[in-house]
Amino acid sequence: TAVLRLGGATISSAASTVGSCVFLLFCTLNIFGKLGYVVTAVTLISLLFALVVLPAVLILCGPGPRPWYKREVARLWNVARTKVMDALVPPHQRSRRTVALLD
Repeated sequence: TAVLRLGGATISSAASTVGSCVFLLFCTLNIFGKLGYVVTAVTLISLLFALVVLPAVLILCGPGPRPWYKREVARLWNVARTKVMDALVPPHQRSRRTVALLD
């Protein structure tokens, strides 16, 4: 969804950069002509990587089904639940219903 939401802005930005470099391509000074080619090529390669390669790599190497912060919250909740349960109901007086209510 990020590519769908930001793809238009990224393409528009690249188009304006390439559009401004078109004037450099027709310069009589060699260095400005070469600069126009380099900036155009770098912009198009960056656009390709930003919209195609990077999302694919992030899908392959991104967080799993349960990111670390969700695992950590679940672990902290279990620790807090155990401490509260120990304070309220001693372990030898717990019933299955008491444990199920806190799960």
